[in-house]
Amino acid sequence: MANILLVEDDPDLCETMQEWLSFNQHTVQPVLNGMEALELLRQGAYDLVILDWHLPGMNGIDVLRTYKQEGGKTPIMMLTGKTGSNEVKMLEEAGAASYMHKPFDLKALASRVKELVSV
Repeated sequence: MANILLVEDDPDLCETMQEWLSFNQHTVQPVLNGMEALELLRQGAYDLVILDWHLPGMNGIDVLRTYKQEGGKTPIMMLTGKTGSNEVKMLEEAGAASYMHKPFDLKALASRVKELVSV
């Protein structure tokens, strides 16, 4: 189905999401930090990026902004524990295709991924 770059610094959550997305027939490249994610985005072709906000090295919102400023077209879904309207506005202005608040249900994640890769 989709080739997904999964960027999440919590190893347990990253593994759980990777297993769930793989179970749903997606190819998943897991990454644990923002700098590596940006380098992979610059080098590879992904159908979707699932990107956590809080990451070591470079936070997710900066990865998103940099990638979009460099002309990146791959849709990016942000994961965040932030729920304020300012944060949501920042995500929209930075070019996020979608976002999900943590904690989230894996079925909801699969549904959102399906929506984003079928556009």
